[in-house]
Amino acid sequence: MERYAAKLLFQWRVVRNGRDNVRRTCEERTIVFKSGSPAAVIAKARSRGRRSTFRTTNIANEPLLFEFVGIIDLVHLGPECDAGTLAGCAI
Repeated sequence: MERYAAKLLFQWRVVRNGRDNVRRTCEERTIVFKSGSPAAVIAKARSRGRRSTFRTTNIANEPLLFEFVGIIDLVHLGPECDAGTLAGCAI
């Protein structure tokens, strides 16, 4: 099994008066995991992103959604990247 890092993009979306707010706040997350094939890497990264999606309400009781947008970058972590750090690894 090989190690990979995936950079995932998420957005915070507020629904006001039944309409999506045009302005979004975005968040990037980098996750590290092991996988056996490139196709499995993409599937695992998407699955992790989708599982992070949730819905709640803000202080004004408006729907607030945290949504997975997609994968920004995917990197194979070779021997130059030790198990405890991503330093020196381009992501």
